[in-house]
Amino acid sequence: MVRGRKKDMTIPVSRTIALQRDYRERKARYVADLEDKCRSLEDQNAQLIQEVKELRRMLDQREHIPDEALGDIMKTLSAAMSSIQNFQHLAEGSRNSPLINSSAST
Repeated sequence: MVRGRKKDMTIPVSRTIALQRDYRERKARYVADLEDKCRSLEDQNAQLIQEVKELRRMLDQREHIPDEALGDIMKTLSAAMSSIQNFQHLAEGSRNSPLINSSAST
């Protein structure tokens, strides 16, 4: 079984050879262009993958920063709370002392 077009026996052989050569050249250029595009897209893809990795790393670091900041805030609040408690104990002690002294002196 024969595939493809039937050979046109009316055209000269040299013309057929020239057409085949032209077709092969066009095909070779097309394939070379596709290979260049493929190389370019692969480079671009590698660059984008690297950029995504970098952005993910930055995002991970950024998520840890609020945890650290929250820890610092909690330490500051804890210190403030203990200062307030100390002040309250001192204030309660000074309130009790004058009352005792006042009742003792009367």
